[in-house]
Amino acid sequence: MSGSKKHFEIERKYRLSEEEYADLPTRLAKSSFKTGRKIVENDTFFPVAKKGDMMRIRDEEFEGSTTHILTQKTWIETGGSKERSEREEEISEFVRESIFEIAARTSSTPLKKLSKQRALFEKEQSAGAKVVVTLDYVRELGENSGPYMEIELIIENEADVQSARDKIQELASKLLNDSRDYVHMSYQDMVNEMSKQK
Repeated sequence: MSGSKKHFEIERKYRLSEEEYADLPTRLAKSSFKTGRKIVENDTFFPVAKKGDMMRIRDEEFEGSTTHILTQKTWIETGGSKERSEREEEISEFVRESIFEIAARTSSTPLKKLSKQRALFEKEQSAGAKVVVTLDYVRELGENSGPYMEIELIIENEADVQSARDKIQELASKLLNDSRDYVHMSYQDMVNEMSKQK
């Protein structure tokens, strides 16, 4: 949890085969990643004024308890490409229900939702930073359903963006034994794509 402080989320998502999904926990352990929580994430996306931005409430289920996280993301141009500027904070059940109530009264269409299984793996970097790898399994997304790996670095300074991109690509190539391109669609994009097909 990063708290409410604004930061840059440098993240890349890679489509996996079923075999890679099954094998990656072992590969990550060999690369000194510590196994973290296995959780279920239920995301609800709220309408935003600017296309590409995101406002989301995530209900995170872990060992019988549920945590609610409010996240706001916006795309910014940096280092010749776009990255996400992000703020997120844990919220109470009361705040969660209040946001849903407001959305129900003001939104003319049903809120879009996504559920996924997620396993987290972490590795400490220099200066207290860490890289987080998640193995996700998503369903009900049509041809986009299935396993994914996400690699994320959180940085505070825009000057570190390109270095973070390079580190992520280097790690992905090592873990996947190839230099495949990352998936450019976000999960929110995939959910929107599915809603157009219905």
